[in-house]
Amino acid sequence: MAKLGTNNRPAIVRVRPLARAEEIIALCDKYGWQVIAGIEPGQPENVEDVRKLVNRHLPLKVAWEIRRTLFQQKEMKE
Repeated sequence: MAKLGTNNRPAIVRVRPLARAEEIIALCDKYGWQVIAGIEPGQPENVEDVRKLVNRHLPLKVAWEIRRTLFQQKEMKE
């Protein structure tokens, strides 16, 4: 099976606002991960593939900062 975040197996996320999709796409571009972002206002968000990439491939300090700023604050707003 191909690795997550590659052309053969891109990370797939579902978000509500366009701005959130742009943040996640920018993060994935920065680290060279392939991602497909769907904007679906009526569906619950699902960013688990990107969380997996962050947790597995980045140093702990960097991963912690990304989780704190990108994931936790957004979840608290909902």
